[in-house]
Amino acid sequence: MEAYGEFVLAFGVILFASNMQMALIVTPMMVNGPTLNSDRADNYYRSVFVLQVFVASFFFLVILTLGHLFHYFFFNQTVHKLYLPLAAATAGFLMQDFFRRYFFSLDKGKYAMWNDGLSYGGQIFGLLLMHMTMGLSVEDCLHIMAATSFLGVLHGMHKFQSGFQLLRLSLNDLLSIVSSHWSFGKWLLARNISYWSGTQAVIYLTAFFVSVVAVGAMSAARNIVGVCNILFLAIENFATPRATKIFASGGHLELNRYIFRLSILGGSMTGLLVITASLAPDFWLSLVYGSSYVGYGWVVIAWSLFYFLGFFQRPFGIALRVCRETRSIFIGTSIGTLVAILLSFPAMYYASLAGTMFVLIVTQLVITLSFVWAYQRIQITSASNG
Repeated sequence: MEAYGEFVLAFGVILFASNMQMALIVTPMMVNGPTLNSDRADNYYRSVFVLQVFVASFFFLVILTLGHLFHYFFFNQTVHKLYLPLAAATAGFLMQDFFRRYFFSLDKGKYAMWNDGLSYGGQIFGLLLMHMTMGLSVEDCLHIMAATSFLGVLHGMHKFQSGFQLLRLSLNDLLSIVSSHWSFGKWLLARNISYWSGTQAVIYLTAFFVSVVAVGAMSAARNIVGVCNILFLAIENFATPRATKIFASGGHLELNRYIFRLSILGGSMTGLLVITASLAPDFWLSLVYGSSYVGYGWVVIAWSLFYFLGFFQRPFGIALRVCRETRSIFIGTSIGTLVAILLSFPAMYYASLAGTMFVLIVTQLVITLSFVWAYQRIQITSASNG
């Protein structure tokens, strides 16, 4: 359980980098790309690819540098053995995620499926093989993640339809797209940093105030409900380009109808998943992880509520991005982060792991309600102007 807690803390670094990439590269691409004609799209995607390589390289070098410095000043052996595989896993994860979302932006879900199959299918195979033969360590997991992510990168480069004719790019075009992505994504960047601070940072605080074992237990319980992430990622991938096209052709009224249908359908599916997990939580923990995790079933139920509330951030967050109200996303997330910061220490001091789960649920509720309120405000403004 402690080793799993270490992996979760290491993976939090990858999630942080991924959140930055989502704000500045992926989300602007999935909103801007589908509206371009063929010739403009090719030049656009080539430029975005250059930016993506820069971002992945930046995080690779930052993790290496910080790992060296941390080891030099604190002589932490865990950090010393993890920073190189963590840097490679981060760069591979970012590049693979870029290509899969590039395919969704082009409405080529089949390519994205093959890309994920190579990356995550290979990851599952590698983890099982190591587990059955040599055993697994945190370092091994990161090496496997890096290797299989680069399988997806190779597939993505092979299918990259815009080509790699980078010499055809002009510096002005590249700077123009950098400016466009920054203008669109700056509030999303601030929002993602805020969201990471309000949720992922709570997990780091749990390791500090409670224990690394508690982090392993709560993360194992989260994975029981984590199947919801498949649904959430699917919605982000197909709904963002579709919502963009619907808004461009039908305006606020059609977008509102689409978001309503998406909320009802996705909310029902999420509810079914979390209810299934909550009916026999200790059974699922025992089935997946063994008897050492039995007794943490109540954490599965808490995560179920967290995920159900969090689902509704997706459709309303997509609507706000399509309406280019990214500032509202940042404000809503910042309010949730402030709540998390204010509640974390007293909640963990008096209620330990239960306090952690309470903070996470309240933070999720506050952010979700903020998104709903912001979108309702847009609808009222649109109706009054229309």
